[in-house]
Amino acid sequence: MYLTLRLLRSFGCRFSVPGIFFTVVTCTAMVDLVLALGMADCTQLGRFYLHTGEEYFKTGWGFWTLLWDGTAHYCLQAFLAYVFLTGRSAELIGLVWSGSIINSMPVLLLGAAVGGFSEDIKPSTALNAPYVLVPILFLWRVLTKPSESQVAKPHSVFELKSSPCALIARMLLLIFHNLAILVHVFRAMAVLGSKARIAVDFAELDPLLGWVDDGSHGFIKVQLVQSFFYFIPFHALALSHLIAPNSLVHQVSMSRWALVFVGAYLQAEVTHIGASGMRWDDFGVFHLRWDQLGPTFWCIHLGLVGGSVLFAAWTAAIGRSTEQDGSA
Repeated sequence: MYLTLRLLRSFGCRFSVPGIFFTVVTCTAMVDLVLALGMADCTQLGRFYLHTGEEYFKTGWGFWTLLWDGTAHYCLQAFLAYVFLTGRSAELIGLVWSGSIINSMPVLLLGAAVGGFSEDIKPSTALNAPYVLVPILFLWRVLTKPSESQVAKPHSVFELKSSPCALIARMLLLIFHNLAILVHVFRAMAVLGSKARIAVDFAELDPLLGWVDDGSHGFIKVQLVQSFFYFIPFHALALSHLIAPNSLVHQVSMSRWALVFVGAYLQAEVTHIGASGMRWDDFGVFHLRWDQLGPTFWCIHLGLVGGSVLFAAWTAAIGRSTEQDGSA
């Protein structure tokens, strides 16, 4: 350990607990990528772990979760390790990473506990404990320090408070957040087995909600119930922010929370779409069912991601405009 620290310092790095943590989890993300490649029969490495350790990964949802961790999380964590070890700051990337990790871990653990692998949960599941606690502490650390965006920008693309473009964007975002709330309500009803007509119709639009024999169904059930309690309050706050941007909601850094939910939506939709379109049957054997996903399915899932990204861009632009007005 001492020699490692000396080597890091020789390259201009400094000791940092977050830097060390992100260095370690970058390595574990590579392990997840190897496991995903093993499930696709690209390598024999890691198969023993899938047989004797976390068997619940042997589903379509598990494959896409491992792939997401081994690619997106790997890149985010490697960048965060670099910036912390070199004394720099990366608030925006850290918020997206926090949202993605915090959104995925409860689904992984609870989905394993209620799904088809619930009888075979091994002690190795406890290896995920740091990923539950540390991202929450990291997010708290970021949210309680001054924002990087408090530095006034030299120019603004357009006047956000009164321009026609701003009014149109605000109206579109108001529609998006209202529709997103309805989507989360109907999806939760459908995945919990509601017989209401709207829930039955929604299950037909999003077929994985009704495929109860699919190995991914337990994870999707937890994901959508979690989203009901996790995303709806965010969209309600976002509506308040759009209606009254100078209210208390604006003071609690909506732009930061918007980035957290961008990360959460990216993780949730990649795994949901992937598990809907591909069922993992055996190593290298996937049952493809993309043709069963209609245009409405794609509009809903891509719309949730796109709307969250646009809202994050909106809140960032509003923040810059407000700061420029205050410094004028």
